[in-house]
Amino acid sequence: MIRYIGILFILHTACKTIKTGDTDDRYYYHYHDSPLNKPRLDFEVKASNDVHIGLSSTAADASDMYVIVIGGLGNQNSAIKRCIQCSNEVYVSTPNIINPNEFRGVWITWDNNGKISVGKAGQASFMEWTDRKPLRIAYVGYSTGWPSSGEFKFCDLSKLSF
Repeated sequence: MIRYIGILFILHTACKTIKTGDTDDRYYYHYHDSPLNKPRLDFEVKASNDVHIGLSSTAADASDMYVIVIGGLGNQNSAIKRCIQCSNEVYVSTPNIINPNEFRGVWITWDNNGKISVGKAGQASFMEWTDRKPLRIAYVGYSTGWPSSGEFKFCDLSKLSF
């Protein structure tokens, strides 16, 4: 189904899950074995707070990588960072964006000009930032921060055409 919102078209479709994962309350990234094949990531997550997505050039933590935090600080805020311990480049209020009892869909896109956008499934972006010195993104990692654990479902984007 394609919905028209203002000047933005949003493709909303049920996705085939290709990777699932659980995280405990220790903060470390689990990485997909294979590289991303499109500049978009769609996933569903069930967690109480502090969902972290790492976008890296390797299938491991790197000194230069993007970190997307969703539902940080007690499920109240979200942020984009340029490394794991870096300051926030963008910080927005997102109260109760995730839920420990139900899966919530999220999408992340990026382009070669350094623009990163984050949104809830079926909606326009709620957070964007453009890096003036874009990093290469080839792998995705996922984690939850203390004291949260989580369940993740990653979508097979190779089946969708844009």
